[in-house]
Amino acid sequence: MQPPNLLLEDVMTVSNVDHSRFDKVGRITLESQETSTKLEYDVYTELYPVEVGESLHIVMLKTLALGEKLESYAQHDKRVLGANIADKFGYDKTDT
Repeated sequence: MQPPNLLLEDVMTVSNVDHSRFDKVGRITLESQETSTKLEYDVYTELYPVEVGESLHIVMLKTLALGEKLESYAQHDKRVLGANIADKFGYDKTDT
């Protein structure tokens, strides 16, 4: 069953890692293995290193809380939200 707040879910291959602006953060370019989708994303590569050719399972959601509407960014805090989708992945990034 697909979560109602799912924006994108795909297995993508890293085609480029660019550290020209920052040492610890790389802008990675990803290409879908199934569709023509391309994505550029900034990753804290010191914490989660990625290499060209590596496959990543990418999931983009409107919110970490499945089926709930959050009223503020602070609700992404595990102490407030409890268990959430981020617990199932090795790296997550939230934007507010």
